[in-house]
Amino acid sequence: MDRVSSEAARHETAAPTTGSPPVAAASFRRAPDDRLPARARHLVATSLRALDRTDALDDALLVASELVTNAIRHAPRGPVSLELFVQEASFALEVTDHSPEPPVLRPTSAPGITAITEGGRGLRLVAALAQNWGYRRNTDGTKTVWCRFACTARPPVAPPDSPRPMPGHHEEAGS
Repeated sequence: MDRVSSEAARHETAAPTTGSPPVAAASFRRAPDDRLPARARHLVATSLRALDRTDALDDALLVASELVTNAIRHAPRGPVSLELFVQEASFALEVTDHSPEPPVLRPTSAPGITAITEGGRGLRLVAALAQNWGYRRNTDGTKTVWCRFACTARPPVAPPDSPRPMPGHHEEAGS
């Protein structure tokens, strides 16, 4: 396994949680198209503002756009899903696509990547902006890339029709 693959494999986990169970705050599932990153940014911005979770809003918008763009670019068949989960002092974004391939965190010195190259830096941005990130392979053959952001502690609130726990959430002893 090369260095890049081993670094990506380190990130194959469920999103870690602490405190109260995460609550679904917003989501969409759409066919891939070029407008999807803008829709993702709009959904995340509107939801985080409504929930008064704007501490990391700009970072979350950039990361949502990157993850959805990656899903469109690397898994153009099948729908792309974005979900936003909130907890007391954090929120998480999850993007699911129909590619079983793990995300590739390219080294900054990868062949072909220069100061003016388009692409190849998205997961580096995610790693730099999010508190933590990772991915998981789902039983239906899809994969989910997730990231978590810290925010000012507030009780998690979600629309009454969508209170469900975050996939992969497990209560930990002592939390």
